[in-house]
Amino acid sequence: MALAPAAAADPRGATAGLAGNRLAGETSAYLRGAARQPVAWQPWGDEAFALARRLGRPILLDIGAAWCTWCHVMDAESYEDPAIAESINRAFVPVKVDRDARPDIDRRYQAAVSAAFGVSGWPLTVVLTPAGEVIFGGTYFPPTDRDGRAGLTTVLCVVAESWRDDPDTVLGRAAAIAAQVARAEAVGGAAVAPALRARVRAAILADYDFAHGGFPARTSAQFPRPVALRFLLRSVVERGDAEAREALVHTLDAMALGALRDHLGGGFHRYTVDRAWRVPHFEMLAATNAELLRLYLQAWQATGAPLYREVVEETLRFVRERLADPGGGFWSSLDADGADGVEGSPYTWRWAELARVLTPAELEVARAVWGLAEWPDRLPDQPDRNVLAVVGSLAPAARAVGPEAETRTLLDAARAKLRAARARRPPPATDRARYADASAAMITAWLEAGLVLDRAALRAFALRSLDRLLRETYRPGRGVSHRPAGAGAWTPGLLDDSVLTAEACLLAYQATRESRYLAIATDVVDTAHRLFWDAARGGFRDRAPVEGQGLLARPARPVQDAAVGGGNGAAAQVLLTLAAVTSEGRYREWAREALAALGGAVPTLGSLGGGYALALDLYLDPPAQVVVVGRGRESRTLDLWRRALAAFRPGKVVLLADAGGPPATDLPGLVREKLMLAGPEAGPTAYVCAGVVCSLPLREPGAMVDAIRTFGTREWTGGTR
Repeated sequence: MALAPAAAADPRGATAGLAGNRLAGETSAYLRGAARQPVAWQPWGDEAFALARRLGRPILLDIGAAWCTWCHVMDAESYEDPAIAESINRAFVPVKVDRDARPDIDRRYQAAVSAAFGVSGWPLTVVLTPAGEVIFGGTYFPPTDRDGRAGLTTVLCVVAESWRDDPDTVLGRAAAIAAQVARAEAVGGAAVAPALRARVRAAILADYDFAHGGFPARTSAQFPRPVALRFLLRSVVERGDAEAREALVHTLDAMALGALRDHLGGGFHRYTVDRAWRVPHFEMLAATNAELLRLYLQAWQATGAPLYREVVEETLRFVRERLADPGGGFWSSLDADGADGVEGSPYTWRWAELARVLTPAELEVARAVWGLAEWPDRLPDQPDRNVLAVVGSLAPAARAVGPEAETRTLLDAARAKLRAARARRPPPATDRARYADASAAMITAWLEAGLVLDRAALRAFALRSLDRLLRETYRPGRGVSHRPAGAGAWTPGLLDDSVLTAEACLLAYQATRESRYLAIATDVVDTAHRLFWDAARGGFRDRAPVEGQGLLARPARPVQDAAVGGGNGAAAQVLLTLAAVTSEGRYREWAREALAALGGAVPTLGSLGGGYALALDLYLDPPAQVVVVGRGRESRTLDLWRRALAAFRPGKVVLLADAGGPPATDLPGLVREKLMLAGPEAGPTAYVCAGVVCSLPLREPGAMVDAIRTFGTREWTGGTR
C-alpha cells in the first residue's frame, strides 16, 4: 500500500524538497549507519522543523539506538525498502534520533506516547505535527499488516490521508494529546518527612514479585532496579528492615543466577522478557552494568555472599574486556545482535555445538546446572538455542556423575571451554561513544570497587578516566557536556551529566585528598543549580531553558529512574553528599527543596522511584561521616584512612585531616573540629559521626571499621561524644 501523495504545494513530489538523507555527517555512529538508507532522514534540529513547516507536512520521528534489536529489524524491513522509503519521503519529513545521544528528546516523546497510547520502548515511532506535537505513536511496526498488527505502511497511509484531507481535525487531536500528556506529567509536592519515606518504601515493595524476585509490577518483563535495591539495602543496614531484606536478597540472587547475567563473559544484559529471568534481551549497556556493579559490590560488603563477589569480579572483567577504552573512559554499549544479524547469537548454543565442545560428563553437569536441552524452546524464533541460566544445583549432577568436588571441577571446565569457544565467534558490535552520564557512573563504580577490593589498578584507571572525562566535557562555570566535544564546539549537557560527574569527583576527592576534585564537584553542582533549577516550581529541569523544537520547548523535571541517573533523585543524592563533605548547609537545603517539590509523584512510580527514595533516606538519616586525623604521610594514618574508605556503610563520606600539614582555612567544618579536638601526640585517630553525634575516638582499625558499619544504627553498642 503506497502512502498518499503530498499536497500539491510541492509539484516535484517533495522528495527533492528533502535534499536527501543527511545523516552521513552526524557524530552518532548509529545515525551514520542509517545514512545509506533510502529514507531521506534529517537530523533533529531547527532545519528539519523549518522544512516540515515549509512543505506543510507531518514529521515521522524514529528514535532508536545502536544496541536495539527491533530498531535493526525495522530498519531492515521498512526503512531499507526503496518503495516504503519513497512513500515516506513523499508524505513526511523523516527525522531519526539516537536515544543515547539525545536522552532529552527520547524522554519527552517516550512519556508522551506512553501517556497517550500506553506503549513505550525502542524503536519509538511517532508522527508529529510540523510544530513537533504528537499525532500518533507506537514502537515497532512490521512493514505491512501481520498477525493482526497494523503495518507501518497502513498506519502512515491513514495518517497521511488524514493530514491531507482534514488537517484541522488532526491538529485538534494533537492538541488533545498534548493536554493529556500535560495532565499525566503534573507533579505535586509533599512534605519531606518519615511518613513520605514510608509511602515510597511501600510503593517499591508493592512491585515486588514474591515468586521470582524483581519488581516487574504489572509487566511481564524483568528490568533490574539497582537504585531501588540500594535504597532497600540502606533500609536494611540503617533500620533492620526485614521485609526489605527478603525482597533484596531474593532479587539479587535471581538476577545473579538467571539469564540476565552472562554466565560466561560476565556482565548483565539490559532486561529479560519474562518474569522468571530466563529469556534476556541481549544488549549490554555501560549504564546498566555500572549500576549493577555498584549494587553487587555493596551487597557483598553487607553479606559476604560468595555469589555476589563472583558477580563483582566477572562484571569487572566484562567491563575491562569489552567496554573500557584503553585511553581512559568507557564505551556506551554492545549490540544485542551478532555479526550475523541474529539477536543473541554470540551468547546462545545449539545442543550439537555443546556436545562438540564438551565431554559427555561436562555436558551432563552443564545440562543439570544451566538447564540445557536439545530443544529448549525458550527464545522466540530460535527454539533450538540454549541460553545459560542457573536452574539447578550441583547436587543432582553429583548424584549422576560423582562427588560434588569432582562435579564442580567439571562445571568449571565446561565454563572455560564454552568461554573459549565463544571467543572465536565474531563479537557483537560496540558503540564506542563515551557519554558523560554513563561514563561517570562507571567511573564511580570502578573507583569504589578499587577502594573496597584494594586494587591500585582499578583506582588508577578510574582516576585516569575521570581526568579524561573532565578534560573533554567539563568547562568551569558552564557545566558538563553530554559527550566529548572533539573537533566541534562544546555544548551544554544535561542534568544527569553534571550530577553523575560531580558524584565521581566527590569520590575521587575522598580517595586521593586532591582538592581539585572537590573544587570541580562544587563548581559543577553550583553551575547545575544555576542552569537547571526551576525557580517557579522547584526541582531541577533535565536541560537548561534554551530554545528547542517540539516537546523540547517544554521544561521537564525528571524524577523517574533511568538506565543511569534519575534526574532529581540523583541530584539530591549528590547534594547531600556534597553537604556532608563540605558542611555547607545550602546544599542540604537545595536537596530538601528538590525532594519537596516532586514528592507527590514518587509514590506512584513504585520501584522506578528508587533514586528519589535513596535521596529521601539520605536526607532523613544523613550519610555517616568518617574523619581520620593524623599526620598525612605517616603509614598508620594512611592505613586508617584506606581502611575507612574500604569499609561498608551506604552513603558514607571519608575525610582526612592532616595534623602535620599547614593550617588550612577551607577545610570542612567537621574536619576542623576534629583536627582541633585531637591532641598532637594522640596518633592517628578516627571519628565516626551520624547526624550531630560522633563516636568516641577510635585508634584501632578494626574498631573503626565496626563503628563505620554500625554507628547510629540499631546494632551500635559503643559510646558517643
